[in-house]
Amino acid sequence: MQRTLVLIKPDAIQRGLKQTMIDALLSQGVQIARQRDIIVTKEQILAHYADVIERLDQVPFADYVTREFVGQSITALEVTSDSLNLIRDIRTFLGATDPVKAEPGTIRAMYGNDSFAQAQQEQRITRNLLHASDSEDAATQELALWFDEKHVT
Repeated sequence: MQRTLVLIKPDAIQRGLKQTMIDALLSQGVQIARQRDIIVTKEQILAHYADVIERLDQVPFADYVTREFVGQSITALEVTSDSLNLIRDIRTFLGATDPVKAEPGTIRAMYGNDSFAQAQQEQRITRNLLHASDSEDAATQELALWFDEKHVT
């Protein structure tokens, strides 16, 4: 059984798309093993994006994710499947990180309303509805972060 993390981000929650996102994932034949609604803390979001912050070596990105997530509601999902390619399949189903580049039929193509260019112009992160772990190691770390009882509010 493979497992991964999917986060329904604040922009999807604010637009009333939470159940739509869950239903879309379930339509792919996966199961939801655990689900948690969480009010994001600064500690959590900086830990979640630590590798991206380090890779980009940009203080603005840390500020952007803090501003976008802290105090906002997200839904964490542990998604499971017998598929050996669960992580790849989920990420493919979500579509490109930049919604304007997402392939037709993907979540971000169908429901996205933002772009890298717009986010850069407004000095914020791209609002792209969902996050999905990009590797088994990332899934393990991210599941521990978002489902650790001490982090859940």
